[in-house]
Amino acid sequence: MIKWLIITIISFQYFLNAYAQEKIEPEAYIILDSFSLEKSRFIDAAVVIRLEDGWHIYWRNPGDSGMPTSFDFILPEKISVSEIKWTVPKIFEFAGYASYGYEGIAVFPFSIYIPENFNQDEITIELNLRSLICKDVCKPFNKKLSKTINLKKNFVADNSVSDLISNASKNIPKKNDKLKLRAKNHSDYVAINISSDIIEINKIKDVHFSPYENGIFKNSVTQNFSISDSVAELIVEFDPFKTKVPEFLSGILVIELISEEGNSSLAFEVNEKIE
Repeated sequence: MIKWLIITIISFQYFLNAYAQEKIEPEAYIILDSFSLEKSRFIDAAVVIRLEDGWHIYWRNPGDSGMPTSFDFILPEKISVSEIKWTVPKIFEFAGYASYGYEGIAVFPFSIYIPENFNQDEITIELNLRSLICKDVCKPFNKKLSKTINLKKNFVADNSVSDLISNASKNIPKKNDKLKLRAKNHSDYVAINISSDIIEINKIKDVHFSPYENGIFKNSVTQNFSISDSVAELIVEFDPFKTKVPEFLSGILVIELISEEGNSSLAFEVNEKIE
């Protein structure tokens, strides 16, 4: 009797905890940086998602769990926007599985283009945000966002807003112009050889590759790498049930460097043909 009472109490507490978490709802909204259409027809903007402590949302490739976050814009005629720019995700691990995403304040920059011949004084942009948020449980997070923009006058954003966009932009992987890469298929894995005339390879502390497409490479928190004769080699294992044999290595490469001033990291977009 006592045993069943304890089980009932524990089950009820779990139910209350799950119910409380189900009521958690992140904030999500669109922000604008300062702009003057006389100087530029582009307006820097971002989608901001503020998550409660312990919760996370997913990257374009969610990894072993979750679902990719998606942004579908609804725009006035003649108005266009850039693609969402993805910052470097954090890697979450649970029970040996790895997923990619964001916690705390997630910022997704993009830009809005206003054509020269556009003569409306005001526009409203909308987007459908779809994702999944997870902690001890997961729940869908779908929201329709909108932002009305007055085009008649210059706009000055709060410093805190400009800082959010600026800091996120600094964390967007750069086009690779510093690394010489060679990717070779070894049946169970791809070996990436990394050399550079700009970066001191011997000062690399860690390297990690995160693929854009799920189901091809094994998702993991750490990947094996070594350095020999100023060339780093990173081993990226294939998923045992990979959906296809890739022709290109597409994703982001994050390199952590050691220096006297402390550790720093660089992130690059890569799209390297696999030999």
